[in-house]
Amino acid sequence: MLDDNAPTFRRVKRLELILDAIHAEAATQLLDSLGVTGYTVLQNAMGQGDRGRRVGGDISDVFTNWVIVTTCPPDRLPDIAAALQPLLQQHGGVLLTTDADWLEH
Repeated sequence: MLDDNAPTFRRVKRLELILDAIHAEAATQLLDSLGVTGYTVLQNAMGQGDRGRRVGGDISDVFTNWVIVTTCPPDRLPDIAAALQPLLQQHGGVLLTTDADWLEH
């Protein structure tokens, strides 16, 4: 017997884009133009990478990282990554992707 209340999941790719705050607007506009229907922006991300330590909270946002989190169907990942690559090559940043399950509700 099937449980009608059993959770249903959809396979997606989770994208985490870490970049300078001053380039976040360009990244979200690019995602919008690609038809990405939603994302979350986490401001003042702190950490350390190849460009040194980022402490967040900088008045000018020049040395502040933001994280943009979104998902996409697995077959859309190559197009989205190819569109983001020039921005990352020009201004720096990181795009991380992982397999994820989206709980249908």
